[in-house]
Amino acid sequence: MSNKHHFLKVGFSRLHSDNNFKYINTGLASKPVEQQTHGQADAWHWVGDYAAKLDAKNQISFHSWLQRTEREVPSGMISAASDAVQTDAAQRFLVEWKRQSKQGVLRFTQAHLLEQFTYKDPSKWIDSRYEAESSISKIHYRHFVKNITWDIGWQQTKNQVANNYYVHIPKEDLGAFFTAVQIKEAQWKGVLSIRKETHPLYAVPLIPSLGLDFKLLPTVLGKLALSKNFKAPAFNDLYWMGGFAHGNPDLLPETAQSFECGLDWEQKQSNLSITLHSTQLDDMIKWTPVEGGVWIPQNLLEVWARGLELQGATEAQIGLLKVRLAASYSFTQSTLEKSALVNDAAIDQQLMYVPKDKASAILHLDYQQWSCMTTASYTGEVNTTSDGLRTLDAYELFDVQLKYRSKTAPINISWQVRNLLDKTYQVYEWYPTPGRNYMITISITI
Repeated sequence: MSNKHHFLKVGFSRLHSDNNFKYINTGLASKPVEQQTHGQADAWHWVGDYAAKLDAKNQISFHSWLQRTEREVPSGMISAASDAVQTDAAQRFLVEWKRQSKQGVLRFTQAHLLEQFTYKDPSKWIDSRYEAESSISKIHYRHFVKNITWDIGWQQTKNQVANNYYVHIPKEDLGAFFTAVQIKEAQWKGVLSIRKETHPLYAVPLIPSLGLDFKLLPTVLGKLALSKNFKAPAFNDLYWMGGFAHGNPDLLPETAQSFECGLDWEQKQSNLSITLHSTQLDDMIKWTPVEGGVWIPQNLLEVWARGLELQGATEAQIGLLKVRLAASYSFTQSTLEKSALVNDAAIDQQLMYVPKDKASAILHLDYQQWSCMTTASYTGEVNTTSDGLRTLDAYELFDVQLKYRSKTAPINISWQVRNLLDKTYQVYEWYPTPGRNYMITISITI
């Protein structure tokens, strides 16, 4: 609903799944067919957006997002029956004032986030309650001078977490100054950015990044990017205390250096891109078991992630029928290069649950009010232990979706068949996934 000065959008959605599918229990020698009996899930989402144009230069907008999810946590194939239940709730609100002129755009944003989480497992005497609250204030100015765009801003973030497994209520006050300059010429475009953060526990280094795009041929674009990154330990990593897990207050922050280069080709209704990337990650945080079965986060000395990505798409109009085909492939090798542990068997092994190979293809057909989308995906073998001695097999999935958009009524209807070929596979070891399943979605816009 909108006019020249006001815009209002309100949305609501609900998702329910019994999740009581049958599966082959490959964890038992006889591989019996069993049924998941504790996996029901319900989710609710509310979204509201309002914007008002105050005058020719000023605009104010309000955004809200509410979500609640309740789900039963199923047991694995070789675990005892589960009675665990998890509830997640989130409330996010944002207000923004924007002033626009010929020379630039000034924005002031204030956001408030509240997240609540409960996990109850009576059979294991677990009752975890978690509440996180964040307040984010941000001012950002973008200035235009001919072919140069200059950005500068400041963000202040205040976080507070209450958890019945924390020994105290941790708080943090984070600041971040950022600036960037973009220069755009006929044959090239470059972006240089610098970010400086403040943290109550760690000395954060200057975080720069550089990106460069340049024309090699009329239809071929070269790309180059360099960056440094910093990530402080999360509250759980530092302060968790309960069950069979303990936080580690002596953790170091993660730091990374990334590099990527590539080529983009585009002509008429087709495009193709190839990207090579490499990231050196130091002091990566990983939760590992120690004596007594207690899990504690530790810093891994050095992880190297490198690989390539291929993406391509083409489309054509055949009468009233629009056809679009998109495909992608990625090869990623992520290995532990150095470890603080003596004789660590994980050295040179692919990180757990990181597939080396992933591929997908999507065929999209549009005919007047109807559309059909067919998706094929491939996920390669993954390690389920850090030493690579146990793995999960690769798998392929096929999904089909049919959608109808009414021209006379504010309604959209879609019907989706997921895992069309009824494939048996696992994403996480000993946890079953549904075979062929169906989803119907009805969307009404008021």
